[in-house]
Amino acid sequence: MGGGFAIKFGARISFLLVAAVLYGATLYGAYSVALAIVEVSITIGGAGMKTMLFQILENTEHSTSPGDRLLETGLIVVGVSALVTTLIVSCILLLPGLGLVGWTLLWMAPLITGQALLDLLLAATRWQGLVRYEVLCRSIIEPYVAVLISVVAFWFGAPQFGLVIGYAAGTLAAIVVALSAVLRSFNMRGVTIRPSDFQQLFSTMRHNSWVTGTDCVTALAERADLYIVGLMLGDAPAGVYGVARQVCTPLRQVRQSFDALLTPIVARELRLSGLGPARRTIAGVSRKILDLQLPTFLLIAGMGAAILRLLGGYYPAAYAPMLILCLAEILQASFGIADLLFAYRAPGHGLLVTVAGAVIGIVASFLLASFGMVGIASGLLLGYIARALIRRRMIHLLFAVSSPLRPLIPTAIAFAAGGAVVLIAVEISYLTSLVPAIFFTAVAVAIFFTTRNFVERGFHLRMV
Repeated sequence: MGGGFAIKFGARISFLLVAAVLYGATLYGAYSVALAIVEVSITIGGAGMKTMLFQILENTEHSTSPGDRLLETGLIVVGVSALVTTLIVSCILLLPGLGLVGWTLLWMAPLITGQALLDLLLAATRWQGLVRYEVLCRSIIEPYVAVLISVVAFWFGAPQFGLVIGYAAGTLAAIVVALSAVLRSFNMRGVTIRPSDFQQLFSTMRHNSWVTGTDCVTALAERADLYIVGLMLGDAPAGVYGVARQVCTPLRQVRQSFDALLTPIVARELRLSGLGPARRTIAGVSRKILDLQLPTFLLIAGMGAAILRLLGGYYPAAYAPMLILCLAEILQASFGIADLLFAYRAPGHGLLVTVAGAVIGIVASFLLASFGMVGIASGLLLGYIARALIRRRMIHLLFAVSSPLRPLIPTAIAFAAGGAVVLIAVEISYLTSLVPAIFFTAVAVAIFFTTRNFVERGFHLRMV
């Protein structure tokens, strides 16, 4: 997992340098806002299949083969995402004056179908246990092709849409690889869609409606802060804020490293063993994610200011919102995996939890927008805190279970110790230069692991 994480981090940093340095804050800001809209649209177009495909393929009550069911879900995804694309393009053409964001979105909208289909294909390969294709497509082919083509487009005089061209190239390359993997791993011979199957298609869409709604609200809540920055502060600040979000991406990628295996495992455990084993699996993975995310946050906090200074321009202003966004990402990524229980057992309640957290976060971001990017990021964090508290209470009420927080104490103490080093370095302004930043970051991470190991030994002795 460490090698895969390094590859993902390298791709993210490469894209960050290309987008921020070559294209500048304004173009990157417009691209970031347009991409955020596209990503929410991809979630809608996916029709909940990214999560529910495992249960659909695992369901032995169906008389059709897994290949038939995969084709059915593929038709749903293509149909819904094509409809979403049509609506977006129509709105852009009917509402002129949307500026650079509108034109960028117009060029990116056709890729919604491709990205939604890519999510489905990769989910199918994960069901077959072929996780390597997820890593290959999402961590290597898609990002590195996008970076390469974006650089080429800039050199050949297409700066306004170079990032979009790179995004399209990365998407198409990943689809080709994912589709070939599915065709090799599924028996698609004789797979057809009969007229009677269309009733099953609509039944599947209705069954997934709660999960689709939850996924859409989650995607919107995760990007609402960027919309608000673009709306209230403009394209250039959105570009600076987009850089802050990009630097936080390694934290999300820690969670994504577990998603490929966790989702099918939880689906199978709920079907075969019930709620107890699934809950224990989720709790164990949640603690593991937190153990990896907190030292990663120390790395970002320690090196972030120096990296932003190297980018030049207004990008150093992204440091404070970056730290807040990192904390929000840790909270959502480590505790948000419990949403799988709602997805498979109580999807309506899951949607309620998600909507409540999203509304609180969006309202808070608008109310705090007078404080600039820091205020908007703080609103997102408040929304995630509210969602975590509501989620925890709802799980206890619905499933009569609770996840003890006591095992997190050693990690929390270690994080406080490492974080104190970073705070001291920030106060004496040592983190803006690369060499001191590397030194203090190394010290903070070393203190984190040393403290955690020491506290864990004492903690376990007291528990015995």
